[in-house]
Amino acid sequence: MAKTGEDNIQLLFPTVVQVSQIPDHERLNATLRDAIGDIRASEQNSKPSSWACDLYTTIGNPQRLLQYPGLDEFRDIIQAKLLSYARTLAYDVERMPPRMHECWVNVYGAGQAQEIHLHRNSVISGIYYVQAPEHSGATLFYSPAADVMLEPRAVKGNNLNATVTGFPPVEGRMLLFRSSLRHSVLPGDFNGERITIAFNAVM
Repeated sequence: MAKTGEDNIQLLFPTVVQVSQIPDHERLNATLRDAIGDIRASEQNSKPSSWACDLYTTIGNPQRLLQYPGLDEFRDIIQAKLLSYARTLAYDVERMPPRMHECWVNVYGAGQAQEIHLHRNSVISGIYYVQAPEHSGATLFYSPAADVMLEPRAVKGNNLNATVTGFPPVEGRMLLFRSSLRHSVLPGDFNGERITIAFNAVM
């Protein structure tokens, strides 16, 4: 506690985002790109009509990637990272371990983006960057308090006053966060394709 006359800053209800760089991701991503190529060759774009963005996605068939042969290693990596995140938040992983229940591919071209959204009926959500060309769009996260407070002018931005924070896409990086956290993807001016695998887990 603070001494008399001193201020004690306590961070209540922090927004927890776990950032992991997966070892040997070049080899893993080559396997994932092959699998995604096969899926794209056989599965049409299942983008929901409610999405204003224009991109290729398999979200309409989120079990497809979970069942794809040869991706056991990737699924094991996700499970390990889910456990790490849940333990950080002191969730009861012994009685209620996190369980990934849906997983899908998103493929963005230059100028393509995704509007602000969250993932209902889930506890933990994640994004993994399979392919991230230079200048491809960042993933933005929005403060849960951003819509309910007056925003004074700050002389310097930091994690205490920010209402939005961006993570640039990095191949081999995995982000985990609570499914209620709103996020979006910015458009980018790049060559090639920005490929991510998104997933949701319950407990």
